[in-house]
Amino acid sequence: MSVLETVMAGYLQDLQDGAAAATWVVSTPPELCANDPSARLFTGHVGAWRVLLVSYALSDARSRGYDGTATRAGVVMRLPREVAEHIGKIADRSLDS
Repeated sequence: MSVLETVMAGYLQDLQDGAAAATWVVSTPPELCANDPSARLFTGHVGAWRVLLVSYALSDARSRGYDGTATRAGVVMRLPREVAEHIGKIADRSLDS
């Protein structure tokens, strides 16, 4: 594993580990919800990272898909599907509490 891969893996692990402690703010921008009324945009701070995450309905309606990015000090990182899903499920659960 290269140095860059090691650093990025550490960043992703930090995001996953800190997601439960984050405060998630949810919004439903009209342009996001035009095709999916259940879509939600989550914004949260995980440590020094600002995370933007989209949660959207999948075709079977019982499942959700997730996509997201994280930014910190000029670094912009697209979240891999597994990380976005992990964080997204935590953010979705925060609506219930």
